[in-house]
Amino acid sequence: MRSEQVRWVILIVLALIWGSSFILMKKALVHLDPVQVGALRMIFTSAVLIPAGYKGLSRINRKQWVYIVITALVGTFFPVFLFAFAVQNIDSSIVSILNSLTPLNTLLVGALFFGFRIGEISCPTMYCPEASSISFGRSIKYGLGVLKTAFAYRLQKLNMVRLPMFDSQGRKLV
Repeated sequence: MRSEQVRWVILIVLALIWGSSFILMKKALVHLDPVQVGALRMIFTSAVLIPAGYKGLSRINRKQWVYIVITALVGTFFPVFLFAFAVQNIDSSIVSILNSLTPLNTLLVGALFFGFRIGEISCPTMYCPEASSISFGRSIKYGLGVLKTAFAYRLQKLNMVRLPMFDSQGRKLV
């Protein structure tokens, strides 16, 4: 198989594993309790990731381990168990949608923990008439407004222009 085909196969397999994990948790909870399901998920994950990352562990300095442990506990360990408890009472599809918010939650916790200020986060989207309460024209107008603000922010940060909507550090005031 060519390299590109192998990548597609890996992507499809990972999508199937990722997509089925929440329904499989729901099925496993028929015979196991949430702590057992969470523990099994951690064991299987460790069995795959430890051999893959073992060589790189020696390159991590002692100071970085504190942050790695905090990230591992907050981003992986606790959610595995909490999702197992959540699947007991909530539809597994809703739990999987909540799981997709993990990167956003990580960003917000990181911003709070390290004192960063978040002004605006751009998100590429696709227009779908059935899912929108506004017209296509207004969607374009608002989308272009986001691009305009992002472009203005970049110009401000490069010290090419001074705009009244940003302060001297580039934070949005309006």
